[in-house]
Amino acid sequence: MGSDFTVPRVTFWLDDGTTHTLSIFNASMTAWEREQARRKWPDATSAQRLCITWMTWHAATAERLIPRMTFEDFDGSCRAIRDDSRADDVADPTVREPGAD
Repeated sequence: MGSDFTVPRVTFWLDDGTTHTLSIFNASMTAWEREQARRKWPDATSAQRLCITWMTWHAATAERLIPRMTFEDFDGSCRAIRDDSRADDVADPTVREPGAD
């Protein structure tokens, strides 16, 4: 396995007019797997939109990009999610302070 790794990068728009871009790191991916099993949701291949929406909500909550809200509230207020990942993007796993861009 190489030392470089890629992660999904998404931009999402909310009903309140805000737009955010973030990377979805391993913590959100493994949290999805636990939540998917707990709720008996379809797997990520069968429910791709549900999966990416949940991981976006999880990552945005962890990075404090959005106010605390349930997944169901986020799902209802998220107008769109765009996949901004590129095959040649290499993730920077450096932890940043919230709002430090």
